[in-house]
Amino acid sequence: MLGLRLVKKTINFDDPSTYHLYFGNEGGEPGTIITFFPWSHAFKVRIGDGQFGTISFAIPVGSLSFWKERFY
Repeated sequence: MLGLRLVKKTINFDDPSTYHLYFGNEGGEPGTIITFFPWSHAFKVRIGDGQFGTISFAIPVGSLSFWKERFY
């Protein structure tokens, strides 16, 4: 939906049994990358220090109508 693509897949060097996934624009340009560690057996915790619950993205001036249309 956001147009992010998997641009790189490596291992988590602190935990080599886990992948380190990089998502970004088609060219993987700096400033477009967000990364994840998919821990399938992670334990559930309450949100608190050191965790996040929201990710925000900036959009170019004048593109709000495009993104509104894309999401609705």
